[in-house]
Amino acid sequence: MVMSAQDVVGVIESDPGAMRVLRATADLGLPDWWIGAGFVRNRVWDAISGLPVSPERDVDVAYFDPEKLDPREDARAEAQALAALPEVPWEIRNQARMHLRNGGEPYTSTLDAISRWPETATCVAVTLRDDSVRLESCHGVRELV
Repeated sequence: MVMSAQDVVGVIESDPGAMRVLRATADLGLPDWWIGAGFVRNRVWDAISGLPVSPERDVDVAYFDPEKLDPREDARAEAQALAALPEVPWEIRNQARMHLRNGGEPYTSTLDAISRWPETATCVAVTLRDDSVRLESCHGVRELV
């Protein structure tokens, strides 16, 4: 099965659990937020394989706020997300400071940070805009599908 970027969006939109997570994340009000890595990859690979959606191992929420670099901001966002969906294993990180941990140049946006993740199949992310799923695949979807 060959999938396009639109097919990937369809996989996410057709999954009620994914949509609940996306809506809960939108309610956090984080600037320039995206959910990437296994959240997208696992759903696509399960769909390609004809398997049911795998349980979440973690939900990688990346956002970009150069004005709030304190890691406690991430912890506050995670606590708020956990209150909304306690069964979800949230991992929320401000990409404006992650270059310090990763030892590189500062990132300019969330998608700039995601584009530098080590596995190109996970350099994909989704967000909600006006309750519609938007997909960004920093290196295309070929590796993913």
